[in-house]
Amino acid sequence: MDDMERVINEKAQQLVEKKPLENAPAEPFTDEDYNAKAKKIVGAVATQKAVEDELLVKSITDSKKEELLHHASAELKNEQAESKKADIALQQADYGVNSGVAAYAGIKKPLPSKMQNILFTTLSIFQLIFLILIGLPISFVNIIADSVDAVVAKLGAVTKSAKWIVIATLIIGAIIIIVLVFKWLFIRFGIITQN
Repeated sequence: MDDMERVINEKAQQLVEKKPLENAPAEPFTDEDYNAKAKKIVGAVATQKAVEDELLVKSITDSKKEELLHHASAELKNEQAESKKADIALQQADYGVNSGVAAYAGIKKPLPSKMQNILFTTLSIFQLIFLILIGLPISFVNIIADSVDAVVAKLGAVTKSAKWIVIATLIIGAIIIIVLVFKWLFIRFGIITQN
């Protein structure tokens, strides 16, 4: 036994001898009985004295107050974290709406909402100009190429005699268009006069 336990046992024994317990067993107490009784009695006396001690009560009150403040602070931080998660979800939704502009600009991840609004508005203007100046002519050439491809594919499906008729018609049509373009150019530059 260490010194503290020995002191507690002695005090408990003194208290038990001074105040005989009701329903106490007839046989003598063992050390374990004394220890158990001593701990209960010392605990009760210590609790009563602690409640009477204003400094201890103030200390416990302050500790409880600190605990409540920490709990409230933790709750506030949890709410702020939920708010940030909602902001991130909104940023991802805005990014999804502008994913075409983002892909052209090489933006791979959502940015803060205000930055996305400014950036995507500016990029949309440049993208619109770019698509009109470059995309429109390329689309026009693509349409013509698809049309020529369709004509060639159809030409492959016609009979040999019909092929010559179609080819001759195309050549004559091309010659007429070329003659008309040159005539228009000659008139435009004053090389010939319009009759």
